Amino acid sequence: MDSRRSPRSHPRPPARSRRAVRGATTTGDHLLDLYVANSGNATAETNHLFHNDGGGVFTPVVGDPLVSSGGSSWTGSWGDIDNDGDLDVYVGNSGGQNDLLFTNDGDGTFTKILTDPVVTSGGWTACSGWGDYDKDGDLDLFTTNAFGGGANVNFLFTNMLRESGILSFVKATGIPLVTDTGWSYGFAWGDYDQDGDLDIFQARTFNDTENNALYRNDEANGARWLTCQLVGVESNRAALGAKVRVRGDLGGDDVRQMRVVEGQAGYCGQNLELHFGMGVATTADSVIVEWPSGQIDVLTNVPTNQRLVLVEGGGTTGVGDPTDGLRGVLQIAPNPFRDRTVLQLSLAQPGDVRLDVFDAGGRFVARLLDGHHSAGRVSVEFEPSARQGAGVFLYQLTQGDRFLTGKVVRQR
Repeated sequence: MDSRRSPRSHPRPPARSRRAVRGATTTGDHLLDLYVANSGNATAETNHLFHNDGGGVFTPVVGDPLVSSGGSSWTGSWGDIDNDGDLDVYVGNSGGQNDLLFTNDGDGTFTKILTDPVVTSGGWTACSGWGDYDKDGDLDLFTTNAFGGGANVNFLFTNMLRESGILSFVKATGIPLVTDTGWSYGFAWGDYDQDGDLDIFQARTFNDTENNALYRNDEANGARWLTCQLVGVESNRAALGAKVRVRGDLGGDDVRQMRVVEGQAGYCGQNLELHFGMGVATTADSVIVEWPSGQIDVLTNVPTNQRLVLVEGGGTTGVGDPTDGLRGVLQIAPNPFRDRTVLQLSLAQPGDVRLDVFDAGGRFVARLLDGHHSAGRVSVEFEPSARQGAGVFLYQLTQGDRFLTGKVVRQR
């Protein structure tokens, strides 16, 4: 038996297979380009980048380090790792080969990083993904290893940009996330316990008998956060291809972060909720959403430590101090609930009120309120249908130029 492969249900890809690791707007023209990684088992094949010219026409990019470097490439993950507003890319190689990291020069060309633990650690990389696990305002990298002889360990690289002002990574050691052995075929970042930081779920397959793994993030550094769930209207419903730019003062530094809603964040990994580490910032100066349709929505003075559900076409919305805004206005009982629950508003002044509910995937479920209401209490029932099942629902309450988002949970 080839020890590099799981014996039954998860074989290694055949030699010279190709996988489109994701579309990315590499030049900022709002058209999704295509990057293709070649996963020859032992050869150092080059990879491909196709520039989207519009109208269904793509032009291959030649001569750039991004397409003249390669290996047995399984995965590619795009992210703005240096906070300069464009997408950089990590490429993971298998076969014990070193991985690849390229920074975007902003003019359609890329610079290859030659000396950093990210590209000198070797391994049998299967999946990768960027996430700000320590919430300091820069993207860290997690990579999984699989099919490399015996059981493998995974890698976590901490981005030191915010600490040192220079883009560099430190390889984490001594924690279960990087000392547990096995074959991690895929993984996803996600805040499963809803405490504002990123946890990790891994799909594991060593000998086809290995249990999957869930790692809770216990990084108790007090840093703040912001998450965004996007709902497209004119654009696609999942808002794939949308960019969200968040700007804030993170301890005296004007930090500008960008995330992209993507269908695949790395091979076998995905999460449509966008997470931003905000350090000590109690507000984000601005949250700008660039939708695939060309619509641009802008929010200003957004309180951190909250989950936003942003619907395309929301326009320019100012969000005040939460103590002077809508917090405390909405009471939900019971929550969690089984069949139905009651959402009660206590309005200090009359005005137009809208209350929308979405499912956990950002799909519109119901508009519970939409109109002018007098000051005082307003109650409305939420009773999802049986086919919608149990789980988390997201609500967005809008009154004038303020809004509030949160969750309501249906139990089985």
